[in-house]
Amino acid sequence: MRSSHLRHVPLEALRVAVFMTVTQSALLLPAIGIAEPPPETPMVAERVQELGDFSPTLVVAGDGNVYGSMGRQLFKVDPAGRFHTVHSFAAAEGSVQLDALVIGNDGAVYGLTGGFQLVGGYSLPIDPAFFRLDLQGNVTKTVPHLPSYRLGFKMVKSSDGAFYASLRVRLAGEIKVFDGDVARITSSGAFTLVGGNRGEAIPEPMAIGSDGALYGSRDDTNYFFNELGGIIRWDVSGQATEIHPFANRDEAFPEGFTLAPDGLLYSTSPGGGTQGAGTIHALDTNGNLTLLHSFDNYTTEGASPTTLTVGSDGALYGMTYGQGSNGGGTVFRLSTNGALSTLFSFNSNVGGGALYPFVAARSGVLYGTGTYGTPAASVVRLTVPSTVETFPILPQGTWPVGPLLQGSDCALYGVAGEQSVNPYKIQYFLYRTFDSGQLCQRIDFAALPDRTLGEPPFELGASSSSTLPVSFSASGSCTVKDEQVTLAGGGVCTITASQPGDGRFGPADEVSQSFDVRFDFSGFLPPVTDPPAVNRVKAGRTVPIRFRLGGDAGRDVLAAGSRRVRPVDCNASAPVNDVAGGFWAGSNGLMHFPGTRTYTYLWKTEKSWAGTCQELSLELVDGSVHRAVFRFERPHGPALKVEAKH
Repeated sequence: MRSSHLRHVPLEALRVAVFMTVTQSALLLPAIGIAEPPPETPMVAERVQELGDFSPTLVVAGDGNVYGSMGRQLFKVDPAGRFHTVHSFAAAEGSVQLDALVIGNDGAVYGLTGGFQLVGGYSLPIDPAFFRLDLQGNVTKTVPHLPSYRLGFKMVKSSDGAFYASLRVRLAGEIKVFDGDVARITSSGAFTLVGGNRGEAIPEPMAIGSDGALYGSRDDTNYFFNELGGIIRWDVSGQATEIHPFANRDEAFPEGFTLAPDGLLYSTSPGGGTQGAGTIHALDTNGNLTLLHSFDNYTTEGASPTTLTVGSDGALYGMTYGQGSNGGGTVFRLSTNGALSTLFSFNSNVGGGALYPFVAARSGVLYGTGTYGTPAASVVRLTVPSTVETFPILPQGTWPVGPLLQGSDCALYGVAGEQSVNPYKIQYFLYRTFDSGQLCQRIDFAALPDRTLGEPPFELGASSSSTLPVSFSASGSCTVKDEQVTLAGGGVCTITASQPGDGRFGPADEVSQSFDVRFDFSGFLPPVTDPPAVNRVKAGRTVPIRFRLGGDAGRDVLAAGSRRVRPVDCNASAPVNDVAGGFWAGSNGLMHFPGTRTYTYLWKTEKSWAGTCQELSLELVDGSVHRAVFRFERPHGPALKVEAKH
């Protein structure tokens, strides 16, 4: 099991130790690619990219791509699993700092650069800088240089969108590795030192509480002065307050804070308890730290718990690094009242040696990793509340480095290490794993503009994040063949894009776009005239209302209940059009003449309208409404006299 000081051991040394003790036989093997799992294993793993000497932090940005760093390079992996380098920093700018890539409220990637540069045979520190990478690949340094005596270390985002960066202090030209401070940096680059440390302390981990404040632990261990550090709270203004000094080793060295639905922050201390096997505490916003569980019964419960993860049932889940009934650690469930249940015990062959927390997938399933196993290190899948499965996906001689991250493609991305040709050097690679046939994909299908009947067919454009081909279907006033749309009439046309998936990707959610197909209505044809003219006609006659629509739209061009008549004031100053020519007999109805592509609506007027003005409106199936005004005279007798209105 891990000792209480394990988190102070350099992580690379820990990985080498795990590798040397567990996979001695693999040291002479060359790098092994990830192969398809056996048929009975439903999870698939893919080796995405070699990373060389670099073990990056991974984040998912607002564009759905996974971003990370590889020394001085920033990269992204798109949902199809393709690797792209998006930016390279100059040597004088330093490398992207580990644990310092964070997604801002704008979906862009923010981070810190720094490190060391070899100058004249000396390794000199590089002043850290704060940068922003937008989703088009442009980098802006909003804080070109942090104070020259500090070196960037870790960064998190607070509830107000600002960033808090842990800094190491450089004094008298040297690095005092454990001296630390905290800077508050806004997305626009405003920089403020907010402190919160004393002595040799680097604030980690840090997490947002239910009150929106930022909480972090200060590991300020000094046994001579009986100091163990404490918990610091930064309010939204950046004011730091130590709210709880650690009283004993049971509380000290928390691995991480997890905000639970009850508003408390839960932390694990891997070396606490009377047996040094670990403890779990709960912290409220007033600084009250309550011991919930001690892993004193480590022979069955395991030892050295990971950071906790909230499950879909509101309980907290975690793993232990070692011990347990089979010797390889455990999977456990913790209710918020402190009751702990052991769900699974690893042995040295299956998924043991967990160092990193579960990640909660969008499906509600939790995924984690073990650092060793035979024949391979495993992904651990926990279906809440109690079903645990292990899948050996990494080849022997490799081990996971850092927690998994779920991308927008639903794959789980991770970094793994392996022995290089140099027996004292470790190489890293990026991989992703997923349930066979369950990769997510999305369809990008932009809105379509309205069209006019008579326009020629046009081509559609849509793509899937998987790069698999997209197919289309149509409904309403259009048809589609392959990717070509033909307008078939007025009204609404709806195009639906779909992608059914394949052996790797599941089906994408369908995306539909609708647009209006408008008629090319240029006005009523003789004998009727459009406003502002007034059409003069004898009351009781049947008036032919003629029009064209720019093409043959078929017979059914009038919307249901489309004809409306309402009385209007007669305007004596309006031009008058005498509706001349022969009049039709019959009642209301639409006549269609395909040869001339014209339409005639026979409108039977009422004799009672004599002496009035009426407005006729016709609504077409494309949603357009067309109007004409009529002045009705008596069938016999003198013409209607109309008073001008003032």
